[in-house]
Amino acid sequence: MSDAHKETLQRVAEEQFEQLAFMFPVSAEELPDGPPNFAAHAKVGFSGPSAGRVLLAAEGQILPPLAANMLGLDEGEPSEAEQTDALKELLNVICGNLLPEIAGAEAVFDVQAPEVLDGPAEFEAACGRAGAVVADVNLDSGRARLVLLADAR
Repeated sequence: MSDAHKETLQRVAEEQFEQLAFMFPVSAEELPDGPPNFAAHAKVGFSGPSAGRVLLAAEGQILPPLAANMLGLDEGEPSEAEQTDALKELLNVICGNLLPEIAGAEAVFDVQAPEVLDGPAEFEAACGRAGAVVADVNLDSGRARLVLLADAR
């Protein structure tokens, strides 16, 4: 896949973080030095004109404000289940907006239910796979990384 797909993945992800969770992109210089510490990993599969999956990893400090903002909570911290559900819903919306951007508005896709991964192994393998499109999203509350894997049919 091309650099254009990476730019599209990053743009769509940033837009959805903004619109759904009121979390805003920042420059990498505004974040702490060092590698990201991704604590949560999720994936959503799709089929249609192409098949594949989109994976999302997020630093742990992103999850409470993500869920609180998406749920409109003013007080208290969201439960772990609410945080997980918010991460999956965000990934689902990112995928649903990304596919028409790449394949065109007329393309019809079947998007599976998103699921949380049991650790980083599948996500890390996807990042290193040939043809993977990887985009980093730097947010005011931490970092996220998305991976798009798609095979033309």
